[in-house]
Amino acid sequence: MKHLVKNGQIIISGIPGHFKRRNGQTFWGGYQNMTDLHYPDGWRDEEKPGIDFSFQRYGEPFFDPDLDKVVYPVIDLPFDLEAKQKQLFAELNSHQDDFERLISRCERIYGKNNAGLNEAIDSVLQVRAQTVEAINDLTEETGRTFSIRQEDIDSLKALFNEFKF
Repeated sequence: MKHLVKNGQIIISGIPGHFKRRNGQTFWGGYQNMTDLHYPDGWRDEEKPGIDFSFQRYGEPFFDPDLDKVVYPVIDLPFDLEAKQKQLFAELNSHQDDFERLISRCERIYGKNNAGLNEAIDSVLQVRAQTVEAINDLTEETGRTFSIRQEDIDSLKALFNEFKF
């Protein structure tokens, strides 16, 4: 998008179809296609940095004379570490419930003394303990991007693929 800038202030955002130039020349249609006139008429490009909408938003655009562009500042949204940890523990517990059902079914069919099954269970318990520790150790910085990845859950579930139902 382009913005009309006069005296360092954004006057209009978005090039209109019709436009009156400073010299009085008026376009009653098609001005947006006359790109060679835009810069001399005061229209400037915008620069929007990439952001993560989960944690950031764009601020109000402003004209930056050093860049000769309209820029959007990035504003970090407030972050609640405790709420994030609660959400992650709820998610982890949901996955644990799934694993408990899976393990229980396997134990009924293959017995509790099956070496392969016990090895898979130990792996699940180890990963859960590591995940609990990681969640408890989160900081505001690490908590913003930490997630329980579905591919990790799927790879743990794959440990039980040899136990057919």
